Amino acid sequence: MTTTHPELLTKEQSEQLGRLLALRTQLLAERAGAMSPAVSRALELADVYLFLALGYYGYSERLLPEQD
Repeated sequence: MTTTHPELLTKEQSEQLGRLLALRTQLLAERAGAMSPAVSRALELADVYLFLALGYYGYSERLLPEQD
Protein backbone atom coordinates (compact mmCIF):
# COMPACT_ATOMS: atom_id res chain seq x y z
CA MET A 1 0.00 0.00 0.00
CA THR A 2 1.53 3.27 -1.05
CA THR A 3 -1.33 5.67 -0.50
CA THR A 4 -1.14 8.66 1.81
CA HIS A 5 -4.93 8.94 1.71
CA PRO A 6 -6.58 6.95 4.51
CA GLU A 7 -9.91 7.15 2.69
CA LEU A 8 -8.48 4.80 0.02
CA LEU A 9 -7.76 2.03 2.53
CA THR A 10 -9.99 -1.00 2.92
CA LYS A 11 -12.13 -1.15 6.05
CA GLU A 12 -9.72 -3.64 7.66
CA GLN A 13 -6.69 -1.52 6.79
CA SER A 14 -8.38 1.59 8.10
CA GLU A 15 -9.24 -0.16 11.37
CA GLN A 16 -5.69 -1.40 11.78
CA LEU A 17 -4.32 2.04 10.98
CA GLY A 18 -6.52 3.48 13.72
CA ARG A 19 -5.29 0.88 16.21
CA LEU A 20 -1.66 1.55 15.27
CA LEU A 21 -2.11 5.30 15.72
CA ALA A 22 -3.73 4.72 19.12
CA LEU A 23 -0.89 2.39 20.06
CA ARG A 24 1.66 5.02 19.06
CA THR A 25 -0.06 7.61 21.24
CA GLN A 26 -0.03 5.21 24.18
CA LEU A 27 3.59 4.22 23.52
CA LEU A 28 4.71 7.86 23.49
CA ALA A 29 2.88 8.48 26.78
CA GLU A 30 4.58 5.47 28.36
CA ARG A 31 7.95 6.67 27.13
CA ALA A 32 7.36 10.10 28.65
CA GLY A 33 6.73 8.45 32.01
CA ALA A 34 9.51 5.87 31.82
CA MET A 35 11.21 5.28 35.16
CA SER A 36 14.66 4.64 33.66
CA PRO A 37 16.67 5.63 30.60
CA ALA A 38 16.87 1.98 29.55
CA VAL A 39 13.08 1.63 29.50
CA SER A 40 12.77 4.93 27.65
CA ARG A 41 15.25 3.73 25.03
CA ALA A 42 13.44 0.41 24.58
CA LEU A 43 10.16 2.25 24.08
CA GLU A 44 11.87 4.60 21.64
CA LEU A 45 13.02 1.61 19.58
CA ALA A 46 9.51 0.16 19.69
CA ASP A 47 8.25 3.49 18.35
CA VAL A 48 10.74 3.29 15.47
CA TYR A 49 9.31 -0.06 14.40
CA LEU A 50 5.76 1.19 14.82
CA PHE A 51 6.66 4.21 12.69
CA LEU A 52 7.84 1.80 9.99
CA ALA A 53 4.60 -0.16 10.22
CA LEU A 54 2.61 3.03 9.71
CA GLY A 55 4.87 3.85 6.79
CA TYR A 56 3.81 0.66 5.05
CA TYR A 57 0.37 2.22 4.78
CA GLY A 58 1.97 5.31 3.29
CA TYR A 59 0.51 7.19 6.20
CA SER A 60 2.35 10.41 7.00
CA GLU A 61 -0.14 12.58 8.89
CA ARG A 62 0.37 12.75 12.66
CA LEU A 63 3.59 10.72 12.49
CA LEU A 64 5.77 13.71 13.21
CA PRO A 65 3.50 16.10 15.14
CA GLU A 66 6.54 17.97 16.42
CA GLN A 67 7.05 19.29 12.88
CA ASP A 68 3.66 21.04 12.77
